[in-house]
Amino acid sequence: MIGAVCDSPFANFSEIVFNVMSNLNIPTNFIRNFLFNKIQNGFIKRTEIDINSINPEDNVDNIKNQSIFFIHGDNDTLIPIGHTFRLY
Repeated sequence: MIGAVCDSPFANFSEIVFNVMSNLNIPTNFIRNFLFNKIQNGFIKRTEIDINSINPEDNVDNIKNQSIFFIHGDNDTLIPIGHTFRLY
């Protein structure tokens, strides 16, 4: 049996990017969307991966017969603990 240890996992990468921008007090959704598109395009150029496709919550149900150990502190300021609960 193969298992995994997930330390402060995120459920949806796009949400994390928007949360960080919000925490940095970047004003208005227009500017956030503009910056997100810039980040997304840069990420695609460097990795050939679309940020919107990095959604563990969409795939966690595909893990069968494997143990997953989740670790997450409730004082995490980057990834809210709710992301771990969404994956559990």
